[in-house]
Order: sequence, then C-alpha cells, then structure tokens
Amino acid sequence: MLAFFSCAAGPFVEREGGFTHRRHGYRVGAPPAASGTWQRVAVDGSALAYHRAGPVRMTLASRCKTPITSPRALARHLRIGIERYTMRHEGKVEAGGLNGWEQLFDVLEGGALVQVKTVTFVVEPCILDFVLTARDGHGFESALADFDAWWQSLRPAEEAEPVIAAESEAMP
Repeated sequence: MLAFFSCAAGPFVEREGGFTHRRHGYRVGAPPAASGTWQRVAVDGSALAYHRAGPVRMTLASRCKTPITSPRALARHLRIGIERYTMRHEGKVEAGGLNGWEQLFDVLEGGALVQVKTVTFVVEPCILDFVLTARDGHGFESALADFDAWWQSLRPAEEAEPVIAAESEAMP
C-alpha cells in the first residue's frame, strides 16, 4: 500500500538543521527534535523519510519537471489505486507563503487500518508530497503535531538560497 507514494526524488543537502534542494532551492526543516523519536530511514521514491515506533512513517517525495496543476488535483493522485478509503478531512493549507492541499483518510489494507495524512504543494517546477502513515492506529494522533511542524517548515527558494552548483544541472 505504501508503494503508491513512490515518486522520483530530488537530492537534498543537509544544512542548518534542515534540508535544501540542491537545484531548486526550496528548504524543509528536520522533524521536531523535541520528540527525539524520529529516525531517518531510506524509503524508495522518497527524498526524505523518517520512522518511529508504532509503526509510524513520514516521507517527503519531490517530482520535478512534471505537468503541474493545482495542489488539490495533485493530492487526489495520491489516492489512485486505493479502492476503499474513508476521507476524514481535506482542505487548503499554507506554509512559507505557499498554498497547498491536505488530506486525512483511512485505508483498510489486509484487515489492518492504515491512517494517512498527505500535504501537497507546488513549488515550481516541483510537486512536493508530504505523507504521514501509521498502521493499526498506533501512534498516528501523537505523530500529527510533529508531522504538521515538519511540512509547515517548508520555505520556497526566495527564502532559502539554493546550494547550487553547476554540476546539479543533471539533477531532477
């Protein structure tokens, strides 16, 4: 089920307590250190990913140079292939002056409940998908504050200078 969140990822460089996209310059902080429970992990298709007991996972996927439409329409694409889900909430969000779209829904997968929150932004020329998942209801509600603080740390390139190098031309 989590494979449906796979996307091409752009390279980030760790810098000043967060991460800056080498080519496009947008920045996102690290998850809040206050909880101290998030461990960085590798997740196929994600530029950044964190895990904590529960099992709870949050990821950031970045797709650049793809056709771009509204964050709301793009967020719907994250549900493609999910036959049955219960939408708990969806609506507009904002971070760093950027407008986005959030979804909070439940999926029944193999008899287990998977709770999902997604937040999608368009940061030209990229689409950013932040995703929080928890299985069997363990830890989802307690992870929401950390997840919300993480995606709310997003800043566009005007506020976060790129770490560019001419060598990054081949990067997504």
